[in-house]
Parts: sequence; structure tokens; C-alpha cells
Amino acid sequence: MIELLPDDVAVVVAVETDWCDAVLPAERQGLSPDVTGARLREFAAGRNCARRALASFGIHDAAIPVGRQRRPVWPAGMVGSITHTVGFCAAAVASSGSHESLGIDAEQSRALTPSERRRVCTPSELASVRHGYGDLWPIILFSVKEAVYKAWSPLTETRLGFHDVVVEADAARGTFLAHVSAERLAEAAGTGRRAPAEVPGRFSADARLVCSAAVLPRDEPFRVR
Repeated sequence: MIELLPDDVAVVVAVETDWCDAVLPAERQGLSPDVTGARLREFAAGRNCARRALASFGIHDAAIPVGRQRRPVWPAGMVGSITHTVGFCAAAVASSGSHESLGIDAEQSRALTPSERRRVCTPSELASVRHGYGDLWPIILFSVKEAVYKAWSPLTETRLGFHDVVVEADAARGTFLAHVSAERLAEAAGTGRRAPAEVPGRFSADARLVCSAAVLPRDEPFRVR
């Protein structure tokens, strides 16, 4: 995950001690009272990673509550993203003075079922070059779209469906440019917020994990509708 993000983004991957059931009171308020076990440990790991990443910016012991659309609420002046899957958790944070938004995602490496592929991928994406990824290509597209959504949503306060995003990927280099549909751009424009028409990023995949990161740097103004 670390290699997918710029140097000025702090990335922390969970270690064994991060997986616990201890969360701060302000964070627990956003959780269902019956959340326990693996789900609570995943949540705690994500917050612990995020706190360690924030510490590199001089922000210590900050609560990261659950906000709108279940997004983390970051301290003032910061943007970030958290992801977790079985046995893996990571957080990435950056200064909002350097980055408009960012999103990260990690998935278990697996082949999607035919119905999952149709739900996630457009026909053109499925037909695009796979560069040796074979049956992992659809889950890569899934992960990329999850990362894009995490970067898009805080800026626009609107949702994206899988088919609202078409991914143009350079599979050999592990880079992508996601194009947002005109319909979703028009919806976002109605909120009065700037809406990125394109979201760039990087991805990687191995036998265990697929990871993706979408980044919108502030010093490279994104194209808006």
C-alpha cells in the first residue's frame, strides 16, 4: 500500500497490537451497540493505524469519529482514508493543504463470480487489457472503484455506483484514471461543490491482496464539469 501513495501521505499498516477491541468514546458513539468481535477489532485497527499516521503530522491521540455515510471524520486540516479486509488493515492521511482528498482500498485476491463481475464492471472494462492479471482483473477494478468512491464522496457528499465510474488502466504500470459519469457529475454540481470528472491513482496485486489508492493533489487542480 505504501508504494501506491505520494511521499507526503503518511501510510500505516496494522501490526498485531492494533487489532484490539479498544476504541475512544467519541468513536464508539458512531457504532451500533451490538458491534463486537471481529468487526470491532477491524474498526479499532483502522483507528489505531490512523492515529499513528496522524502522529507523523504532530497530531496525537485524536478521536476519529464516524460521520456521514459512515466516513471517518478527520481532524481539521487533514484528509485520509481507512481500509480493512481479512488479516489486513491500513490508513493513509495527508494535509488538506497538499491534497484535496484521497481514498485507499484493499481486497482479498480472488476471482469474482459472473454476477459480481456484471455488477462491478462495464463491458469495456472487462474487455480491456489485463496484462497477465487474468481472473484477478475484475477484483482489481472493484478495488479501484472503492478507492475512487472514498476520494470522491467527501468532496461531493454524493454517492457513486460501480457503473458510474469507468476505469482506464495502464495495467503494466499499475496506474489508472477513473472517469465519472455525466449523470453523477451533474448531481454533484447541484450541491454547489466541486466535482472531479477524473480521479487518478495506482494499484497493485499479488496472490494475497489487491490494493488501490486514489489521490487528488491540491497543487494539481482536478478537471471539473
